[in-house]
Amino acid sequence: QPPHLLDPFMTLPGDAASKDSILFPVWKPGHWSLSASLSTAMVQWSQTWHVSS
Repeated sequence: QPPHLLDPFMTLPGDAASKDSILFPVWKPGHWSLSASLSTAMVQWSQTWHVSS
């Protein structure tokens, strides 16, 4: 569904301050998207984080 609010900070979850990171997808006509490089970096980070936790 396309975004209805232009300010992403208006729709943050109530517990956003307790999160390690928050991803903001980009709306392209017809779909939400994350960049391929960001997606790869997040997978690598999450694998490292799970190993060290």
